Amino acid sequence: MIGQLNEGLAQRGIALTMKDEVYRWLIETTCADRSYGARPLRRAIQKHIEDALSESLILGTLPRQGEIEIFLDQERLAFREAMEINTLP
Repeated sequence: MIGQLNEGLAQRGIALTMKDEVYRWLIETTCADRSYGARPLRRAIQKHIEDALSESLILGTLPRQGEIEIFLDQERLAFREAMEINTLP
């Protein structure tokens, strides 16, 4: 599902990267009752990632293009511009 979201965002010049803790958080918060299948996970991605990302882009708190990192901040998902890690030779 995140891959599909990234495909759509690629057309706008945006790429999402997520820390492993984000994947665990999504699963822990949405997959307690598996009788609903993937629907709760899809809703959580819409609410916590797609909607929040759209709002941040509209408000201008994130760049309109580039790589955006999703991470966990005090049990909530947060966004920031991904920083390139420069390594010395």
